[in-house]
Amino acid sequence: MKHCLWFAGSEISFFKNGICQGVAFKDLYGGRYYPAASMYTLPNQPNCVV
Repeated sequence: MKHCLWFAGSEISFFKNGICQGVAFKDLYGGRYYPAASMYTLPNQPNCVV
């Protein structure tokens, strides 16, 4: 297994409408991270609008 570099002090935070919701992950290993987003509505709610 390849040796992974660890970056102390690194973090990934989540934001909603420009307001930080908190830190999700800390002290990450080096590499590529791909952001993703998801929108969900209940069947009796109107569709999501972007």
